[in-house]
Amino acid sequence: MSELLTDAELAALQVEVQKEIDKELKAKARTEAKEKLLQQARHERGLSKPVEEVLIDLPPDGNQIRINNRDYSQGHWYTVTADVAIMLRDTMQRAWEHQAQIEGRSKDHFRRQRLTQLGHGGVRNSPQTPGGLRV
Repeated sequence: MSELLTDAELAALQVEVQKEIDKELKAKARTEAKEKLLQQARHERGLSKPVEEVLIDLPPDGNQIRINNRDYSQGHWYTVTADVAIMLRDTMQRAWEHQAQIEGRSKDHFRRQRLTQLGHGGVRNSPQTPGGLRV
C-alpha cells in the first residue's frame, strides 16, 4: 500500500474500514426492515394494494408492454399491483386478438387453441411454464 504507513497503522486502517462497512450494512438492513414493517402496517390497516405475479405472454411481433413509463418485457415474470395486472392481462389479450385478426382468424382463435377461460372464478386452462406454474 503505502511505504509511509507502518504495519500497525495499516492494521488500524483496516479496522476502521471494517467498522465503516459494518455501519453501511447495518444502515441498509435497517432501511430494508423499516420498509418491510411499513408494508406490513399498511397491509394491516388496509392501505396497501394487493399484488400479483404476471407472466408477459405476447404474440411473436410483440416484445414489451409499457404502463406508466415502465416496460414489461416478453417472457418475464413481474410482481405488480392488482390494477396493473388487470391492465397487463387486458393488453396481452388484445394483442393476441390483433394477431389473430391480422392472420385472418377469428379473434378468439388463440384463446380457443389454448382452451383458456376467463371469468369470475379466475383463469382456467392457461398456458403453463416449463416448471408447471400456471400463467
